[in-house]
Amino acid sequence: MLQTKIIEYQKIQELIDQFNSEKLKENAYFGIFDEAEYSYIKANKEGLLLYSMYLLIAAENIDNLPDGNKEIIPFETSERWIDEESLTIIQYIEKFTGKRKVERENNNNSASNKLFSIGCFLLFIIFGVAFFVGLAEIIKWF
Repeated sequence: MLQTKIIEYQKIQELIDQFNSEKLKENAYFGIFDEAEYSYIKANKEGLLLYSMYLLIAAENIDNLPDGNKEIIPFETSERWIDEESLTIIQYIEKFTGKRKVERENNNNSASNKLFSIGCFLLFIIFGVAFFVGLAEIIKWF
């Protein structure tokens, strides 16, 4: 397990080393915007590469944080390449040590469940009609 973590760190470091951050910063543009109906990223290639480099650096450092409350990795927000009008700014990355909650798909609305409900309702109607027809026939005998 230790060897796989070392290999992971080496792979991440190789990726980070491929970036020339100073050259990327010359032309980089990046911003996260939040509109009423949706959020989006507005960026050029250099901005995306630079932002991903910072995320890779955070990925490399996240396992070095001690477990406890509020371990964070600061995220540089005062850079010139981040749009000043960007309404959403990531200031830090917080380490998450728990397990992700898995939402189970709600199968109540599946087609088979709907057909089953309709079939039960129709069967109830048929039995109700048969009951009242039978009751009417019994009354006619008297």
